[in-house]
Amino acid sequence: MLHTPPSSVQSCAALLLAALMLLGRPVWAADAKPGGVPANGALRGLVIGVNAYKAAAPLRGAVADAQDLSAALRSAGAHDVVLLADREATRVVALEALAGVTGRARAGDLVVIAFAGLASLGPQHGRVPRSTGLETAYVLAGYDPADERGRDEKLIDTEFSHVVHQIEAKGARALLVLDACGETSAVREADPRGNPLVMRGLPPTQTPDRLAPVSDDDDARATPGPFARSTVMLACDEGSSAPEVTPPGGEGWRGALSYAVARSFEGHGDLNQDGVISGDEFVGYVRQVAYQLSAQRQIVLTFEPSGTAQADGFAEASSRAIVAVPKGSSTAGAPGTGNANPPTGPLAAAKQPPSIATLRMASTGDASLLPNLSSSAVLIKTVSLRENPELIWDPVTGDVLAGSDVIASRLSAERLRGAVERTVAVRKLKQLSVAAPESVRVLPNDKLHYRGSLLSVRIDAGTRTSVVVFNIAGDGTVQLLFPRSRDPRRAPMPFELPKIEALPPFGADTVVVVASEEPLSGLEQAIASLDNRQRPIQAAELVERLMPAASRLGLVSLFTAP
Repeated sequence: MLHTPPSSVQSCAALLLAALMLLGRPVWAADAKPGGVPANGALRGLVIGVNAYKAAAPLRGAVADAQDLSAALRSAGAHDVVLLADREATRVVALEALAGVTGRARAGDLVVIAFAGLASLGPQHGRVPRSTGLETAYVLAGYDPADERGRDEKLIDTEFSHVVHQIEAKGARALLVLDACGETSAVREADPRGNPLVMRGLPPTQTPDRLAPVSDDDDARATPGPFARSTVMLACDEGSSAPEVTPPGGEGWRGALSYAVARSFEGHGDLNQDGVISGDEFVGYVRQVAYQLSAQRQIVLTFEPSGTAQADGFAEASSRAIVAVPKGSSTAGAPGTGNANPPTGPLAAAKQPPSIATLRMASTGDASLLPNLSSSAVLIKTVSLRENPELIWDPVTGDVLAGSDVIASRLSAERLRGAVERTVAVRKLKQLSVAAPESVRVLPNDKLHYRGSLLSVRIDAGTRTSVVVFNIAGDGTVQLLFPRSRDPRRAPMPFELPKIEALPPFGADTVVVVASEEPLSGLEQAIASLDNRQRPIQAAELVERLMPAASRLGLVSLFTAP
């Protein structure tokens, strides 16, 4: 649970995390027309996804990412979408596909190029020196560093830059989404008892290849960006990683970056519900959703346009439309009773009438020790540790794990119900948040924090100054954090919670933020009625029912240990 030291002083200082330091420029600044197609051109796409590798452990969600994004582009009005999956994605075929989509591009087009798979740092090609002497290679299905021919099965970052330059030379724009990391750093170590993290990266290699890249020195200078009109989104920065995740409300595996980009093209990135998605909305949406879905292990790195191109009729103001929301989804499925257009696709379940939630649970020991925790709200499905359980209980220590993190400690079998309901509630809240996420970050960082550490949560909700903040502890206890009795009902933005001290019981505390321009007195009173009670599912249901339609929802977890 969360503990606020008596001497804590609430600070509203503008402490801007590096992860939030966006350039404020548009992804695409051209006006859009209905169906998501840019007003002066077409929406095109080339999407590559590789799960099955010749000489590397397979991924689980890259092909699903490619299929999902391809479908999202078509739903947004694209008719020219090329999908390459697994063995289809050879270097020769991929280069031909890149040349093809570039050749078909016309002035005013938006060309989406996406890769989901593995990446690795390797020997540099070309004459422009890099400080590390390495460059990022996005490896294809036949990649094999032990085989002379197999070493060539990859696409180099400068080659993607070359394609973007060619697209811009034709008066078009590109969105380059590279859902793989050549260099990663663990934000928090994974607990070995939990679900193993599958990262989208390979160790660096110094083994030379035979490639003569299609790129040139100018491409190397601009890698990975910024470009004049185009945007680059990389799965992680140097301080984070890109684990495959299970999307909220679903099974299977995905890349958080690809999942967020696909949801934005479906219209869920239209955060102000004006029927179009601006560059700031797109970038902010994707970064926050990926951050939340990865349990805060992933910070998407974004390079936005560096300049204007007025001669081509493009403007740079970030408030301009980049793409129209698909017809019938103008509100993007924002949570709340005021939503006249309910969401479709992967988010549809968030707005369905209440039903029994199913939770996959496993034990590190004798599964027969797990009590019967099913209830009118939750159906427990006992699975093995190999079947991607959402919750794992260690009967020896009493630790409860979600994914690869300990969320509660020293829980006996009789006290597990709170952790079960907490997991269901957080899953529900994440699913709702994907429709309209609020910008929330943990300070000073997302690492595992030990006894006595001081933490905070930073909220940057803009004009949405009516805020309700509550915590769901690892054992399911709900705590109202803001506003308390003497707190103002409007919070100046950016806003920091009072300092929180890491004290027992340790595990994960999930801080939930609801922000709106409208008063939230009804939600505040309802959450206050649950204060210090184990009612996490009821809290999630109240958020869904009482949030105004234009509200946003964000959540982050604070991980603590003795």
